[in-house]
Amino acid sequence: MTDGAGGRAAARAWPILVTLLAAGCAAWAGLATWRESVALGAGILGALWTLPAIVPLHLLQLLLSARAWRGLFRAEPGLPGLAVFYRLRILREGIDSLLPVAQVGGEMVAAGRLARLGLGLGKAGASLVVDLTVEVMTQLVFLLLGLAFIESLALFTFAIIFAKVK
Repeated sequence: MTDGAGGRAAARAWPILVTLLAAGCAAWAGLATWRESVALGAGILGALWTLPAIVPLHLLQLLLSARAWRGLFRAEPGLPGLAVFYRLRILREGIDSLLPVAQVGGEMVAAGRLARLGLGLGKAGASLVVDLTVEVMTQLVFLLLGLAFIESLALFTFAIIFAKVK
């Protein structure tokens, strides 16, 4: 009978131990980052004025991405509307950003949702692969344009400095 009483006591102690462990981890994380939190807060407050511009631009980018994703399908009678693709695009980004699923969890969820809407898992998965490929290629173009712009600024600055030296 003592085993039964000891087992019940251990079962009651388990939530307390988990709570104490979580509280200890939270205290350690708070103390470890206390010094940097003031600088982080100042940085956030300094950049706060940009949020009213950044959020609508990002939502517009998501809308255009959803429109392009929907454009991969032929006009079929059962094709979901732009609003569905927009919500799935936001869902994809949210899952990829917030959950530690190696940046592919959102795509898996979106493919499953599209398949449930009647597009079929093959078409949904293929559209996601094409959408991600186009997205990566677009980012590559912007990267190359940015590097070319930085290089032109560097050459322009070098030319001004060289002209001042002569």
